[in-house]
Amino acid sequence: PEFLNTQQDASEILIMIMGDLFPADISRRFHIAITRRRRCRDNLDCRSPAVLDPGAPLHIQKISTMNEVIDLEQILTGEWRQVDDDEATRHCEYCCPCCAVHPGHDSVHCDECRRNKTPFVEEERYQFEGDSKYAIIVFSILHPTQRKDWALTPNCCMDR
Repeated sequence: PEFLNTQQDASEILIMIMGDLFPADISRRFHIAITRRRRCRDNLDCRSPAVLDPGAPLHIQKISTMNEVIDLEQILTGEWRQVDDDEATRHCEYCCPCCAVHPGHDSVHCDECRRNKTPFVEEERYQFEGDSKYAIIVFSILHPTQRKDWALTPNCCMDR
């Protein structure tokens, strides 16, 4: 029987576990870090560094309050995914030949970069960070591909 049916189920169970079963001081010791980067679509050797999104880190308590859905696959794989936002970025200033010649140029001040958005893409990834290993334990229970033989049934009650 499938224990984890939806991402919403996973979010609610994770929040319940972290909020009710673990002491608050322990559950606050890890968070989900959101990292965003600008990358040249055509340049495999793009030099753009990963930049932490101002909204990070996300703690379980904040996710619970905002009623957000956690994407387990995205957090566990740590893969970069494209951000669908036309205004998100105009270019990668680290690989731009114009910015390299003119100090102080960036996505705001460089005409060359502002003119051409298409070769560039903005990506983000979510990863667990912190000094608590409880997150790994929780996700090993919730994630189908990493679950051990927990003998969970469809009517498994996490409260019990």
